[in-house]
Amino acid sequence: MSQARKARRELAKSLGYLKKDESMQSFRERVKRSHEMGKHFHTLHLQNVMNQQLEAEKIKSGKKLENFIKEKNQTEENFGINTDSFDFLNEFKPEGSSKIEIPDNPK
Repeated sequence: MSQARKARRELAKSLGYLKKDESMQSFRERVKRSHEMGKHFHTLHLQNVMNQQLEAEKIKSGKKLENFIKEKNQTEENFGINTDSFDFLNEFKPEGSSKIEIPDNPK
């Protein structure tokens, strides 16, 4: 046998995988543990797949929302809404309101 195979067999033997004098009860317990571990791995795999699908749906819905916003903005432009025509509201100052200017640190 090659050195690598011997090392693998020694490792397997130390972990109890190559036990030759195994009773039927210990064999059943080992098979049961193996089956439970396989179910656990399968469940984790299904969870990962579901999470990936949900993430893809989230990204897809985000892109749909962005496209909807772009379409809405384009339709507003097509209707000729001019937002610059409302700039006078920014300059509007009601009478009686005074703006106090504080000079920068006079010395």
